[in-house]
Amino acid sequence: MAKLNKNQQKQAEEASSGSFDPVPDGVYHLKLVDVDTTREGPKGPYWSWEFDIVQNDDHNGRKLWNNTSLSEAAAFKMQETYTAFGVPLDTDTDDMIGMVVKAQVSTRTIQQGDRKGELSNQIDRLKPADPEVAEAVAKEAAAKKEAEEIF
Repeated sequence: MAKLNKNQQKQAEEASSGSFDPVPDGVYHLKLVDVDTTREGPKGPYWSWEFDIVQNDDHNGRKLWNNTSLSEAAAFKMQETYTAFGVPLDTDTDDMIGMVVKAQVSTRTIQQGDRKGELSNQIDRLKPADPEVAEAVAKEAAAKKEAEEIF
């Protein structure tokens, strides 16, 4: 028999109610899950970075996204992102998956689209993760990988 854990229950409840309630403004540690490099907007191509919050609190596992434009005017944001991960600019994003950063998160009102007028989170700034958090997440990932290899 299978049973949902508390985090899965919360996700299912939020999905069924259509809730996209933002997390409170603050500083969070985030683990990189994916980078979509195929996005195109009115100002040109951009990358969408998908993160999971990795903290032992009510927000653990929540998703946050950060978009970085490839325009010259926004090059500083790409530099900020790579610096937060502690990697050179020529690093493949696939090699960054699972790495942890610290983010300043705030709430904004969505200006367009299906969710216009709703509140959403935005990542204002990325910084290097606290070493103890990055180490704990890396150990957890290694243990999970080892357990998967057994089976």
